[in-house]
Amino acid sequence: MCGRFYVDEEVWREIYRIAEASGRGQSLQKHAGLGTGGRRDVFPSSQAMVIRGVQKRAEVQNMKWGYEIPGLKKLLINARSETVREKRLFGQDFACRRCLIPAKGFYEWKRSGSGSGKTKYRFHDGSGILYLAGIYRMSEQGEEFTILTRAAEGCMEGIHSRMPLLIDAGSIDAWLFAEGEAEKLLHASLPGLERERAEEEGKEQDGGYEQLSLF
Repeated sequence: MCGRFYVDEEVWREIYRIAEASGRGQSLQKHAGLGTGGRRDVFPSSQAMVIRGVQKRAEVQNMKWGYEIPGLKKLLINARSETVREKRLFGQDFACRRCLIPAKGFYEWKRSGSGSGKTKYRFHDGSGILYLAGIYRMSEQGEEFTILTRAAEGCMEGIHSRMPLLIDAGSIDAWLFAEGEAEKLLHASLPGLERERAEEEGKEQDGGYEQLSLF
């Protein structure tokens, strides 16, 4: 799954570059309080800058992480890439409202053998920006996004069974603007991730968010 990610100055510079190119640089300044210019962890239910395609042009938009679903007490923060096209809840969003969430890296927790604690790990590619695949929608509360996940591979194996679907920088336009190409990218593999221990076991938990197996 993906229950937390982080951004840094490099990510904010990329966000601002896209905002400037789309004529929304000044609008971005209104969100300076969100952490622009520095490192920040992003949690479910919080606001994040998301890249979406509008009239064949990439733009950034501030959105809340997590779909609010009537009858569910928790936000739906992840959707399975394997079934996103078929699920009624997600199908139209995938077809028309795909997005990318720029991040420097993300976290995952591994349960201890005794089950009494968790160890926190940080995943990144050593340099550069990761682009987490997502979809978004408009709700009564505003625009919301969820992050797509895939089966774990590489250094994520043994930590968790799921990981974010990652899109390489060269495929950004294909993901945002071409549904047929985006369908192919649902099976994308991005090698080269690095893993490092982030904190001592038991000091910090993942907030209790779980990816609902239904989705």
